[in-house]
Amino acid sequence: KLPMVVHGGGLPGGRIVIKGEVSSQFVSALLLAAPHAESSLQVDIAEAAPTSIAYIEMTVEVMRMFGVAVERLAVNSFKVPKATYTTPGDVQVECDASSATYPLALAAITGGEITVDGVGQNSLQGDARFALILERMGCQVTRTDTTTTVRGPPAGKSLKGIDVDMSGETDAFLTATALAAVAEGTTRISGIANQHVKECDRIAAMTAELSKLGVTARNLPDGIEIDGAGSASALLSRLSRSNGGEPDTKRAKKETGASIECYDDHRVAMSFAVLGSVCGLTLLDQACVGKTYPEFWDDIARLGVDIAGVATTERASRREASVVLIGMRAVGKTTLGEAL
Repeated sequence: KLPMVVHGGGLPGGRIVIKGEVSSQFVSALLLAAPHAESSLQVDIAEAAPTSIAYIEMTVEVMRMFGVAVERLAVNSFKVPKATYTTPGDVQVECDASSATYPLALAAITGGEITVDGVGQNSLQGDARFALILERMGCQVTRTDTTTTVRGPPAGKSLKGIDVDMSGETDAFLTATALAAVAEGTTRISGIANQHVKECDRIAAMTAELSKLGVTARNLPDGIEIDGAGSASALLSRLSRSNGGEPDTKRAKKETGASIECYDDHRVAMSFAVLGSVCGLTLLDQACVGKTYPEFWDDIARLGVDIAGVATTERASRREASVVLIGMRAVGKTTLGEAL
């Protein structure tokens, strides 16, 4: 319940058990603060197999870079000494591997080739391994220490459905789900239970919005299953027939088809943008990408993608909106609320 009041007093050290099933960010925050405790602090994660463990490992590695050596007692247990952070001097900050999944997925879904600079095989980020998932789906992948290049399947070949545990790449599961919609066979993604409680219930959101394209997806407690259309052209034909017309891939690619709700979630919008590169879509919130990637629409436009986006203000006018009135007592909030 807000507002929350935090009273100071310092960390005493010792041992603490914290749940990490919802988000690894809680664990990372505690680890980062731990060197300032009065004595060493042992941080134990309640789950035996923590979700998004790659992000926690990245936190530990960055702490090492800044002079704090964290001892790993077990997969889910870390001991942090009382210490002082020291600057390493120059630090090379990696590009965002989660954002990099979208241009790489564009190459996969269109059969093109795209190179992302700043995310390679030496990356500390779990989502940097997304390229290896694309490789399993049938793409050609080349990685250097700092770059990743993906070439999609050639003409006449389709992406392949796979079974994959994405507990280490949870943010990228939406991108993989978009590709699975045009893959051959069924794709099963597991290890992403925490995605039910992100900006939205992302698994439910992807299931619901894919159904608008005639793609069957099953919302599971720990993941999602997607029955792929088999190819982009097969999805286009399915969309055209559902609208009462004959298959026409040239028209379908230029004209909007289904209207996709983005749930005010940047990753839902960007993932369906990938799918929109091969079929006509209207995204009902173009502004939500500003949370992590404000240049997203400009960047994919330079890659040749043409997607119709409806601004947030227009989206809000289409459905009931909430109004919150704030003011001192007796200034007329009740009267104004009744008038609204």
